Amino acid sequence: MGAVMYVSEITPVKLRGAFGTIPMVMLVLGFLTANALGLPMLLGTKERWPILLALQSIPVIIMCICLPFCPDSPRQLFLMKGDKIGAEKTLIWLRKNADVQDELAAMQREASLAMWLVYLTFSLISMSLVDRLGRRVMLLLSHSGMMVGMSLFTVFMVLSGQYAVDWAKYACIGSIFLWMAFYTTGSSSVSWFLPSEMFPQEARTAAMTWISVLSSGCSVMTSFLFPLLVLVLEEYTFLLFVAAIAMGTVCIISTLPETKGMTIDQIQILLRHRFKQ
Repeated sequence: MGAVMYVSEITPVKLRGAFGTIPMVMLVLGFLTANALGLPMLLGTKERWPILLALQSIPVIIMCICLPFCPDSPRQLFLMKGDKIGAEKTLIWLRKNADVQDELAAMQREASLAMWLVYLTFSLISMSLVDRLGRRVMLLLSHSGMMVGMSLFTVFMVLSGQYAVDWAKYACIGSIFLWMAFYTTGSSSVSWFLPSEMFPQEARTAAMTWISVLSSGCSVMTSFLFPLLVLVLEEYTFLLFVAAIAMGTVCIISTLPETKGMTIDQIQILLRHRFKQ
């Protein structure tokens, strides 16, 4: 399976089908050769069977000699290790052509597609659970998972950057997908419709408008400040996001009531009772 994956990842699109069949062709040829050599008139005898067995090591030895000279898969470098420059150099070496930007763009789209599939999957999960578990529970679950995912991402960033631990690069990608999954489960969905349940009709439009303005403003501010924070905090920058999520979690626990299955009027009565207004 590893050989099939490697061949398919380094082969140009137009030749991928033909080259993808090579491992199976070689496998069949190997079986055919082994059966032919195993005939009694060749090597299939009590005296010569060790020779037949030893012949199997020849392809393995050839592979062990050649593999160190083979480049890493450009998809492995780009999508799993995040090494775009290494992937570009590998593609140029494989294609003997410097025009590899189209293939790099296709890999980028593939990574983006994987992220959007995660978003879609966990959005559907959120849709199926929000009326069963409740808004408050979904937000708390989402925040907890996001803190775990972002904390792990920070740890793996430190391991891969300061300590040069190779496997930590893969763990960084996994922790990002973990964060995305929990973010989509609650924070990206519940937080948008929940305010519409918290405000009466006469104030709902204004409230939703100000919430959108605040959300957009925070996004713009984060975009401007993030590059500056990275220069100072480096891999530990994401701990600020963990702290912000933690404060949001405390706010949810202390102030947010559960509105599952309640009408707008019932929610307003609950809020007035809770805040004594």
